[in-house]
Amino acid sequence: MSEIKFACPHCSQHIACDGDYAELSIECPSCGGTMVVPRLTATPSAHPAMVVVASTTSSPPRQSQTIPTLDFWIERKWDEHSRDATGTDPNMGSFVFVSLIATLALAFVMMLRGFSVGSIAGCLVLGGMITGFLLAKRNGESPVKGIASGVVVVVVLMVLTPVLALGILFMGCTVCAK
Repeated sequence: MSEIKFACPHCSQHIACDGDYAELSIECPSCGGTMVVPRLTATPSAHPAMVVVASTTSSPPRQSQTIPTLDFWIERKWDEHSRDATGTDPNMGSFVFVSLIATLALAFVMMLRGFSVGSIAGCLVLGGMITGFLLAKRNGESPVKGIASGVVVVVVLMVLTPVLALGILFMGCTVCAK
């Protein structure tokens, strides 16, 4: 390969290196300054053995940012962080869900077994109270407020379900009558 000869842009020291170093950043052996090895042009020179090309300084090295060390958290620490950040207990969500599903499943089984409407409604109200209590505990609210909101939700659902069923039945009857 051809040899590239050029001058250091910092101290004007004459440097010769292999052509494979073209456009790479090197350090001057004399002053230690960094520079980019120039690429030879295709123009013929008057004296091919003596080609001197000017070099440019390389861009200053980029300042590297310090990467903080990783702190691995165990599950307990994640739960504490979540509780501090949101004000809720992340472990209570599954209990709330299980309580709600268990209440609905128990009420359904009671309905299949022929229990009275009052006992089924009592089961739903009690399950609503337990679910409301767990939901209030999860959200860091007053347990009394949670129990009251659970009862209200259950009562509203017990009132709206028959109304919705009658509405669907009425719409079905009007469609069939046409």
